[in-house]
Amino acid sequence: MKNLIYILCSSAIFAWGGQNPWISFDVPLNANNLSLSKSNISTGSKGFYQFSNPALLPMTSKIDYGVCYNKMSLDRSTNVISLNFKLPPNAGVGVSIVRSGTNNIQGKDIFNNNTHIISNHDMLGMISFGVLINKYISAGLNVKISSSSLDNIFGDDNLGEYSISNKGIGLDAGLLLQYSSLVLALKIENIKSSKSWNLNLSDGNSYDENIPLVSKFGTHYSILDNMLKFYLAGDNSLNKYSLNRIGVEISPIKKSFKIKFGLSNISTFSSTLGFDYSGKIGNKIPFKLDYGLAFGGVQEGMSHILTWTFIR
Repeated sequence: MKNLIYILCSSAIFAWGGQNPWISFDVPLNANNLSLSKSNISTGSKGFYQFSNPALLPMTSKIDYGVCYNKMSLDRSTNVISLNFKLPPNAGVGVSIVRSGTNNIQGKDIFNNNTHIISNHDMLGMISFGVLINKYISAGLNVKISSSSLDNIFGDDNLGEYSISNKGIGLDAGLLLQYSSLVLALKIENIKSSKSWNLNLSDGNSYDENIPLVSKFGTHYSILDNMLKFYLAGDNSLNKYSLNRIGVEISPIKKSFKIKFGLSNISTFSSTLGFDYSGKIGNKIPFKLDYGLAFGGVQEGMSHILTWTFIR
């Protein structure tokens, strides 16, 4: 009986996105990406380039580092720490850690009675590398490792110490093509990626799960001396290629302040809004503060995200 309840509860927690067991990381992991609805695959976000496209890492300054907190609807949240380093003459490397989780999950038994309040989180570690091949082409690679676990679901009644855990590994590859004012970006996620599940139940069970391949592409165009930028991106997440993300970035007064808008899943009209401000601490250390707001496309509520980026 407990095994059945355990499987039902854990399936509800781990299955964030249908067939993709890594969907908990496929959310905007910094405010700029959220504000533009992840349409900025061709420019990324300073300090967080590897999440948009590892081919952008050669654009890193000497050292760029950032932290991000994303308070999402439905008691979900993500936390990110990212470090990007310039590798002379024409390369960059990134190291990042992501925690994605949800709280206040009400457990139920087979009679629909309330049991324990459950929490769950996934961890992702990533090492990234990008190189400028020539003045037109750059390429990059992400190597990522994930882990998650769900322990002690029955509280003090868990005499069998039942638990579920998994570990995964995967690769992402990115490519950036630049010629004059034209920029094209391509990112392929989850190359040869899989997760190994360990079900510590009374009879025990383990299995491997392959992760679907996702291809993303995008471009952007600037006018009025970069005071106005338009972004366009798409992917094959719905088993067909479609342009499903657009973004607009405006610098109304100074380049130190920008307002951003985004739209994704155009059929369900999921919109986003944000701004960023760039300045210096003590006139020495450049920083950027980003804020993003997602209104939600299926009445799930609003999500807020804050990002701090420092440049050395």
